[in-house]
Amino acid sequence: MPENTVARQPFPGPGLRIRIVGEVTRERLEILRTGDAIVREKLAAAGLDEEIWQCPVALLADARSMGVQGGAVHMADRPCCARRPPRIP
Repeated sequence: MPENTVARQPFPGPGLRIRIVGEVTRERLEILRTGDAIVREKLAAAGLDEEIWQCPVALLADARSMGVQGGAVHMADRPCCARRPPRIP
């Protein structure tokens, strides 16, 4: 088997459903998939994807974030957060 298949971290837990707080929709699943891909990409770029025991988990919150730019308030999209798994002694 190719090394990238053998070394790939398994999908965390029972899947995407438990990583979405609130209603599960196709749109929210796509947001979470995008966030998960970004977390994995950043780990690989930092050379940490083979150093850690479990990939951090991307979570989609049931909220909307607000941002201010140039004095105007802008509604941002739903925040997708990365949670670092606890260390195992």
